[in-house]
Amino acid sequence: MDVKTRSRMTDEAGVRFGIATGAQIAVLLVAGIFGLGPVGTAVLLVVVAAIVGRSLQPVVVLALGVVAWAFFTGFVENAYGLLTFAAGDLLRLVLIACATCLLARGVARR
Repeated sequence: MDVKTRSRMTDEAGVRFGIATGAQIAVLLVAGIFGLGPVGTAVLLVVVAAIVGRSLQPVVVLALGVVAWAFFTGFVENAYGLLTFAAGDLLRLVLIACATCLLARGVARR
């Protein structure tokens, strides 16, 4: 008897990471179109990263939070993708990365 296992491509961690990163870019575009402020954009980035990454390992979700911070710092706080590491930027890094991890864990439990 030949048993074939079917797995979806979106079950792969790398694919989900790419989907989450693409979703974050879409959030930035939508936030820019609708004129969302910095706080609203940051919250939306965290929520989208947490929801899409909820089934990933915690270290990968943390990486999604760092990517969200990089996009936010580079395109909302600064211009043209410029990353800076001032005190406020580092505080945002900790807040966005931790909030992404905590929210993803909360969403995954539901």
